[in-house]
Amino acid sequence: MDNYVQTILSDDSESDSESSDRSVEFMTSNVGVMYDYRGSHERMLDEKTAQHYIDNRNKYFTPELLHHTLSVTDVDASDKKVDLTKFGLDLRRVIGFKLVKAVFQLSDANQGGYIDIVSNEIPYIACIKNSEGTHLLQRVQMSTTNTFLYYENKHMYREIYFTPIELSVIHLTCMSSDATRCRNAHLEFEVTVLNTNE
Repeated sequence: MDNYVQTILSDDSESDSESSDRSVEFMTSNVGVMYDYRGSHERMLDEKTAQHYIDNRNKYFTPELLHHTLSVTDVDASDKKVDLTKFGLDLRRVIGFKLVKAVFQLSDANQGGYIDIVSNEIPYIACIKNSEGTHLLQRVQMSTTNTFLYYENKHMYREIYFTPIELSVIHLTCMSSDATRCRNAHLEFEVTVLNTNE
């Protein structure tokens, strides 16, 4: 898209001794330059409406939702408190939270069964429903004989949103089905934030 700038000299009868910048006025039809919106009927140089330009600008450069990836290490069966303010993100309007991938270090007793990743700060509507009513973020099957287990969420396309919450601290716990400790886990989450200036 080409920008168009037109210089207009005014025919004022003022003296020539005044500054010349008062008599020169710049005009442009590029809304991005002027930041001035005069109406949806106004046409740009490429014959598209100004409203079309504003809609595209907002769609691509001011998205309604922001997706952030958070990486948390050293999660085990004890209650791990994670201070999310240290990530440098504005998490005052969180509307989505899901596990992306995880790596677990298993003890010898953890052969078969499953590992539950639990956090009480996430609303129950975004959790996996279970008979105990715990806030279960993900249940990972342990079908390996290795001491390390890699898990990747195959349901990333599912978007479950909830009422915006402020999420400054989260407590994470990894519990296995045989009640033994998951020695160490590295978890990666995707946090969806509502992008508003309010």
